[in-house]
Amino acid sequence: SDRQKNLLCKAMVIERFRDGEVCVREGDCGDALYIMISGQFVAKKAGQGVVARYSNEGDFFGELALLLPNNRRNATVEAVGGAQCVKLMKTVLDEMFGTKLARMLFVNMIETCLEKNKTFSSFPPSTRRRLAKKAKIIQHSACQDQVLYDGQEGVDGVRCIVVLE
Repeated sequence: SDRQKNLLCKAMVIERFRDGEVCVREGDCGDALYIMISGQFVAKKAGQGVVARYSNEGDFFGELALLLPNNRRNATVEAVGGAQCVKLMKTVLDEMFGTKLARMLFVNMIETCLEKNKTFSSFPPSTRRRLAKKAKIIQHSACQDQVLYDGQEGVDGVRCIVVLE
């Protein structure tokens, strides 16, 4: 709608960062999604060093802030050289799309993970999409605030939990 387009235009803020300047800090409350325009960003996790690189126009980070209320940043993202991105505030996106946006991002994120997984990558895309649409976040006390990165062991050696109902 025209109202949504106007809100989206108002929500988009171009931010410029110098070399080494922090865009988001690990542990801070997440309140926005960032979409790359130019340059490069790296995500660093305390004690692990660089865990991700963003260097292509359209790459994005901070999407977890849109999925859960009061979500904390799980890494520090900083510019390498000069970099620019568009910042989209969670409050405006929530006003525009409500819970539909968070669900869409979650499903896309799960589908991407399935596509990159050694086992699930052999499934047809339509099957991975159906699995992603059925995915849910279930809180478990043993996994509070646990974020897994590729190659990292999870709680008690668990890397992935798949429950088929």
